[in-house]
Amino acid sequence: MEELKNRVKALESEYDEGRQIELLQKIGGLILKRYIIEVGNLITEPLLVEAYYYAEGKFEDENTHGFKSPKAAERQADNFGGLYVHRRGYGGIDVCLSLKTDYCLSFLIKNSLVYEKGGTEKKFCTQVSLLRYLKESSGEADFIEQNGMLTPSHEKAFSVVNTVRKGVAGKFKDAPLAFVPLEAVRDYPLTLAAGHGKKALAAEYFKKEFSLASDDEAKRISAKFLKGSLKGGVLYDNER
Repeated sequence: MEELKNRVKALESEYDEGRQIELLQKIGGLILKRYIIEVGNLITEPLLVEAYYYAEGKFEDENTHGFKSPKAAERQADNFGGLYVHRRGYGGIDVCLSLKTDYCLSFLIKNSLVYEKGGTEKKFCTQVSLLRYLKESSGEADFIEQNGMLTPSHEKAFSVVNTVRKGVAGKFKDAPLAFVPLEAVRDYPLTLAAGHGKKALAAEYFKKEFSLASDDEAKRISAKFLKGSLKGGVLYDNER
């Protein structure tokens, strides 16, 4: 986990807003490509994650739970590799990456694939259904936080698409702080922000990746890519 820790340390010492966003994107990409989450006998493979970072005086994202609640801050701060369970609202699970107590850094698991160790059937989960499934299979929130952890896995080779987070407000509402593998954009019913659906994300990616001259050309290539859609995993439920 040294590279991941080093990225977080670089974020701690960075004050330029644009550079901080770039570092959050790199950290999000590392989580998707190199890590899984283990809780008891269950493996969670992140598909879509959203970054939440609050560091007073340099990156004050008021959507971060640790900014809103001292109790949440206690469970998020200085908890590298641990899990934070949302106890209010819709519910959800964050991977915490804070190395110190004076800031909160976590990545919300918005969509994921879940399976038993040694199993082959993968269940597609939303933010809400992931927490419910883990509770049904492993235990309540305290058990998940106490026993869950971010774990290194084999590195996956795919391109990561950056987009905006769903349902946030404030200064960073339009910042590209959500991250998803390109193939997942094609293959799964992701929980994406309004105006940033599959077609828009794919077209934006191909326009940038291939330096295409026209939006029409990007749309043509992305449409061809999306037509190869697969039904990945088994949908746990349709709530998203």
